[in-house]
Amino acid sequence: MRKDNVIDMLTATQLAAYLAPALPFLTKGGEDAVKEAGKKLGAAVWEQVSGLWKLLKPKVDDRPTFMQIGLRP
Repeated sequence: MRKDNVIDMLTATQLAAYLAPALPFLTKGGEDAVKEAGKKLGAAVWEQVSGLWKLLKPKVDDRPTFMQIGLRP
C-alpha cells in the first residue's frame, strides 16, 4: 500500500470521527437543528463542522454508499 493511500485513509477516519457527533444535526438541516447543535456542541465546534460539511456534502450526495452506512438521512 502506498504511503499516500495510508495517509488518505487516516485522514478520512479522523474526519469521520470528528464529524460523527454532529452528523445527526448536519443531515437534518433546518434552523431547529442548527440551534440544537449549537447548544449541544458549542458554537465554535458547530461552525467548524458545518464548514467541513459544506465541503463534503456534495461528495456524500454523489455516493450512495454513504447512505447505506447512515451518513445521510
